[in-house]
Parts: sequence; structure tokens; C-alpha cells
Amino acid sequence: MDFESDEELKKIRDEFIASLAGRRRAFQICLAQVSAGSEPAQLRSILHRLAGAADTFEVKGLGAVAGQLEDQLEKGVAVAKLMDGIALLIDALQWTTENPKEAEAKIQSDPRWVRILTA
Repeated sequence: MDFESDEELKKIRDEFIASLAGRRRAFQICLAQVSAGSEPAQLRSILHRLAGAADTFEVKGLGAVAGQLEDQLEKGVAVAKLMDGIALLIDALQWTTENPKEAEAKIQSDPRWVRILTA
């Protein structure tokens, strides 16, 4: 898809990016519930939806972080062991909201990204 030259697609992508602040808050609330003892199933669901939507709208760095965290949870890695990646995801949501064009480079240059990949 060409989000830059197609005005309708660009509008839809911009709406997705605008929704990220709310998704960030929802993720943080869910994370607090999981930290308090709730099952991580809802957290995995949020990560799955975020990864898919980010990939659809070509927000690749954000999608990669969410997808990697989802994969780790599916493998049974404890949420406590994923805190570096979770912190990166929260930052990535903020960076993408503020400046989507620079967010991917910030994500890929962040040392937490390497730690997620090697977890």
C-alpha cells in the first residue's frame, strides 16, 4: 500500500497513529493488572492486535516490538523477564505518536531492542 501518495490511505494511517496514545494507556492498565496477578492472556491479545495493525499501516518498528513480545509470551516467558521489552514498547508507542517517521530508527537503535531479540 502507498500511504504517502494515496490521501485516503494516509488519512486512515494517521488515524491509527492518533489512536496510539489510547492504546498506550490501555496497555499500561493491562500491564498493571498482569503485574498484580492477572493472567497475561489479555496482554498477549493487545500485543497481537497492535503488531498486526502496526504492520498493516507500515509502522514496522512498533509492529516488530509488539510481535516479538507476543512471541515471547506465547513461549511462556514470564512478564517479569520482558520488562525491558515492555518499556521499549511503551516508549515506541510514544515515539510513534510524536514522530512516526523517526520512531523506527529510534527503536532499532535502542539497546533494549537487541535484548528483546536475544531473549
